[in-house]
Amino acid sequence: MAQQAVRCFCGFHVQGDEDHVVAALIGHALGFHQMTLNREQVLAMAEPVAGG
Repeated sequence: MAQQAVRCFCGFHVQGDEDHVVAALIGHALGFHQMTLNREQVLAMAEPVAGG
């Protein structure tokens, strides 16, 4: 599975396979920003990692 990465505006960074990135960012958004994100929103922000 291709590697993805997302960097939050607060500086939080997550990288890994799609499922890991989605779960981590959803948890981060809720826990630190009281924001609810869904899978599609996270994937819209994700960027492929070169060589991943």
